[in-house]
Amino acid sequence: MAKPIAAVWFHQSLWLALVGLLVGTVAWRLWERQIKQIKQWNHELALLRKQLDSAQDQFAIQAQTSAALKEQEISNVQHYQITIRNLEEELSIVTGGYKVKINELEQEKNSLAQCIDDLNELLNSVGEENESHLIAKEELLEQNGSLATENASLITQSDQLKTENEQLKKRNEDLTAKVNRLRHSMPDELLSSFLPNVEFLRDSIDTLWTEVHSPGRLLKQIQEISEGTAVRAERIEGTNAWLKQRVQHHWRIYFRRCGGARCQVYVAPKRSQDADLEWIKKYLC
Repeated sequence: MAKPIAAVWFHQSLWLALVGLLVGTVAWRLWERQIKQIKQWNHELALLRKQLDSAQDQFAIQAQTSAALKEQEISNVQHYQITIRNLEEELSIVTGGYKVKINELEQEKNSLAQCIDDLNELLNSVGEENESHLIAKEELLEQNGSLATENASLITQSDQLKTENEQLKKRNEDLTAKVNRLRHSMPDELLSSFLPNVEFLRDSIDTLWTEVHSPGRLLKQIQEISEGTAVRAERIEGTNAWLKQRVQHHWRIYFRRCGGARCQVYVAPKRSQDADLEWIKKYLC
C-alpha cells in the first residue's frame, strides 16, 4: 500500500509541478506581453510628451507672437486715436476759421448788396441828369471850338514871340560881344585917365571888368585909396606896409603906397584870400 501511495504522491507532485510550470510559463508569457505593452505605451507616451512639448513650444511662440502683435495693434490703436484727436482738433480749428470766413463773406455780401442798391440809385439819378449833361456837353463842344480857334491864334502869336525872342537874343549876344570888346580894348586907357597914380597888379583889371558885377564901388574905394582918404584898412602881418580892405563881403583890395601919391593895388575875390596873401608875402615884400 505504501508504494502506490508514493506513486500517487509522485504523480500528484509531478502533475502539480507541470501545472505550476505551465502556470508559470503562461504567467511569464503574460508578463512579457504586459511588459512589451508597457514599453510600447511608454514609447507612445514619450512620443506624446514630445509632441506635447513641441505643441507647448509652438503655443508659447504663438503666444509671444500674438502678444507682440497685440502690443503693436494696441500701439497702432493708440496712434490712430491720437491722430483722430489731432484731426478732430484741426477740423475744429478749420471749421471755426470757415465760420469766421463765412461771417466775413456774409458781411461783404451785405455790403455789396448795399453798394448795388446805391449804384442803382446813382444810375437812376444819372439817367435823370443825362439829358442835362448832354446839353452841357454840346455847350462845351461849342466852347471848345472857340477855344481851339483862340489856341491857334495864340500858337501863331507864340511863334512870332519866339522869333522876336531869338532876334533879341542874337542882338543881346552881339551887344555883349561888343561890350566885351570895348572892355578889353579900353580898360587900361580909362583906368589910367581915371586913376593915374594907381598901378594895378596881376589880373586886377580883368577881375574888375569880367568878374565884378558892379565895379563902381570898388573903383570908388580905389580912388579913395589913391587920394589917401581910405578908412577901415587892415595891416597885413608879415608884409612891408601892405594893407587890406574888405568890399561887399566878397572882394578884397590889397594896396600899399610907393612914395608920393603913387600906390600899388591888387583886386581879388575873398575865396582866394589865403593864396593871395601868400603871393603878396612871397613876391612883393
